[in-house]
Parts: sequence; structure tokens; C-alpha cells
Amino acid sequence: MGKGGNAAAWLLAPGAMVTPFTQEILAGKKAATAEKHALADQAQAQQQALLGAQKERQRADEALNAANQKQPDVESLLAGEESAARRNAATTLLTGALGVDSKSLKLGRKTLLGG
Repeated sequence: MGKGGNAAAWLLAPGAMVTPFTQEILAGKKAATAEKHALADQAQAQQQALLGAQKERQRADEALNAANQKQPDVESLLAGEESAARRNAATTLLTGALGVDSKSLKLGRKTLLGG
């Protein structure tokens, strides 16, 4: 073997005799290469299986959430609105149940804004 040379290269050089020992070395290298490829293929298959399982889990969670959706209690909301309308309670989200103080609506008073 020369400096940094490849053992398989000089064993298969033109005119070199192929011996059973040489064949074993080459078979071992081929087996090691095949094993590396098989391990890489296995790792890729495992990764794909993991991604598939994660996607399936997410789909199952979404299906479960869709089946168990909370529904608003429309009947009680309508009943509350009807009872407020019967009491003549004019409320909004801004004013609340008491409405707006009529004194605050008077115009012509002195304010900090000069009004």
C-alpha cells in the first residue's frame, strides 16, 4: 500500500490476483456500505412514521374537539333579553343597567375642555 492509498484499489489493480482474502475484504466493505444505507433508510422510515403519527393525532384531536363543541344556551339568552324588554330596561354594553346620568348630558356648562 502506498501513502494514504486505498487497500481495495491496489488489490484490484490491473494484473493483481484476486484471492479469497481479497474477496472477503471487498465483501466486508460492501456489507458495511449496505448496512449504512439500510440504517439511513430505516431512520428515514422512522421519521416519516413519526410525522404520520403526529398528523393522525392532530386529526383525531380536531375530530374530538369538533364532536364536543360547546353550544351557547340560546334559550336563556333570549329569556333574559325578553325579561329586560318587559321591564323597559334600556341597557347597552357601554351604559350598563342604570343607563346614562341625565345631568351629564346637559350642554352649556364650563368644563376643562372649554365647552
